[in-house]
Amino acid sequence: MRVHLRRALDGRRSEFVRFLIGGISNTVFTYAIYLLLLMFFPAMHSYIVSFIIGIVSGYVINTLFVFCSKLNLKRFAVFPLVQLVNLLAGSAILWVGIHTIGLDARVAPLLSIAATIPINFVLSRVVVKH
Repeated sequence: MRVHLRRALDGRRSEFVRFLIGGISNTVFTYAIYLLLLMFFPAMHSYIVSFIIGIVSGYVINTLFVFCSKLNLKRFAVFPLVQLVNLLAGSAILWVGIHTIGLDARVAPLLSIAATIPINFVLSRVVVKH
């Protein structure tokens, strides 16, 4: 029993490490796309297109690299909901950080990102693996 628990925990730990690596990679990729598009389009258009590309690449990274699953159209269709929950939770944390705790607006997103990583991991895992 102890061995099975340890293997399960090691598996989750390695998934989480891959999740962090995949998330950082996807952020860098999405930001690069944004900068590229910014050379040709206004900022808001560039942001929206790069955000959508980031959702697609995030699904692919989470499915193939992080959770070692197969791509699936149904799960892909649900994946943006994970990002919506992440956005709402992150926005709430950002608001509390700035307006209740008194954090600087340049620092508050770091709290928001750190706080939503576990939420994003769990929801992404549920969508991709089930």
